[in-house]
Amino acid sequence: MDQRTVQELPASIRTHSGETREVLITAQILNLGDAPYQLLSLQDITARSRLENELRQAQKMEAVGRLAAGVAHDFNNILTVILGNTSRQLRNPLLDEKLSVSLHQVERAAERATALTRQLLAYSRKQIIQRRPIALNGVIEQTVAMLRRVIGEHIAFDIQLTPDLPPVFADSGSVDQVIMNLALNARDAMPDGGKLTIATHEVETDETALTRNPEARPGRHIYLLAKDTGKGMDAATVARIFEPFFTTKGSGEGTGMDLATVYGVLKQQGGWIEVESAPRRGTAIRAFFPLSGMKFWSEHRDEIDLLLTDVVMPESISGRQLAHTLIVEKPDLKVIFTSGYSAELLGEDFEQEKEFGFLAKPYLPDRLASTVAAHLQRPPVGVAA
Repeated sequence: MDQRTVQELPASIRTHSGETREVLITAQILNLGDAPYQLLSLQDITARSRLENELRQAQKMEAVGRLAAGVAHDFNNILTVILGNTSRQLRNPLLDEKLSVSLHQVERAAERATALTRQLLAYSRKQIIQRRPIALNGVIEQTVAMLRRVIGEHIAFDIQLTPDLPPVFADSGSVDQVIMNLALNARDAMPDGGKLTIATHEVETDETALTRNPEARPGRHIYLLAKDTGKGMDAATVARIFEPFFTTKGSGEGTGMDLATVYGVLKQQGGWIEVESAPRRGTAIRAFFPLSGMKFWSEHRDEIDLLLTDVVMPESISGRQLAHTLIVEKPDLKVIFTSGYSAELLGEDFEQEKEFGFLAKPYLPDRLASTVAAHLQRPPVGVAA
C-alpha cells in the first residue's frame, strides 16, 4: 500500500436536525494494487473548537485585565493629585466665587473618574474585598427592593429564589454590584418594556462544564440568573460584552463597564459567568458563586469546640480568614492552624496571633491528639484583634 500526502480541511456542516457542527475533513490518496483510491474521513471537532475559542477569549480577557489594572493604577495616581489640590484650593476662604464653581466641577469630574477606575480595578480583580459567608437570596431581596424604583414601571419583575440555599463565600458589596449591573444591563435591553427574571439555583458542576466554559470549576455552586425579554445579541456581540468600554449603546449613553465589572468581580470571588442570547430572543446571564462550605458549621455550631485548619488552602479562603469568620459567630471557639511551612515563614502577622495553636506538618496521630487536648484546656481568646 503506497500512502501519499494527507490533507486536512476544517469545515462547517449542517446535520439533518439543522444543527451546525464543526468537522475536520481528512483527504488521503491510497494506492491499492494498480489503482489509486481517495480516502475521505470526517472528525467531529465541535467541542474542541468551542473550547479553543473559549480559551483564546479567556486569554484575551486576562491580557486586557492586566492592561486595565495598569491604567487604573496610573489614573489613580493622577486623580490623587487633582483631588488633593482641588480640595486644598476649595478650603481657601478668599477663593473667588466663579473659581469655586469651576473647582467644584473639576472635583465632581475627578470623583466620577475615580468611580470608573474602581470599575477597572474590579474588572482586573485588583480591588480590595472582604469575603465572608453570605445568604445570596437575602442580598437579592434587599437589592431588588431598590431596583424596582431604579428600573422603572415598564419592566415587570419575576423573582424565583430557591429556598434554603447554603451560603456563598463572597464580598457582599461586590454581590450588590453584580445584581445591580445585571439588572441595569437588562433594563437597557428592554427600552419598550418587558420582563426581568431573577432566580437562584444550586447546581453541581463537573468536568464536562469545562467544555462549555474553561473558567468553570467543578463542585457545588449557586448561580444567580438574570434573564430578560429584550432584543438579544448575536454571537459576535456576546463574544465582546465583557471587554472594558465595549458597548452597543449610543455615544454618551454608557461607559461599557457594567458587564466588564461583573466579569471581574466574579473572577475575584472564585466564580464565573455564562451567557445565552440570540437576536430578538432575549438574554440569560448566569453568575456562578462558590459555596462557603459553612452548611455543616451552621447546623452544628453549638457542638463544635475546636477548629483545626490548614493555613493555606486550595480555594480562595485562607485558614486565617475561616478562623476569624467563625470566631465572630462563636467567640469561645479554639483554633489550631497546621501547615507544611514554619510559623516564621508564614509571616510576622501570623506569629503575632499567639492565641491560636500551631501544629507543623508532618505530625503523628499522638502529637495531634496531645495538641488538641492541650489546646482545649486553654481559656477562650474571643475575637482576635
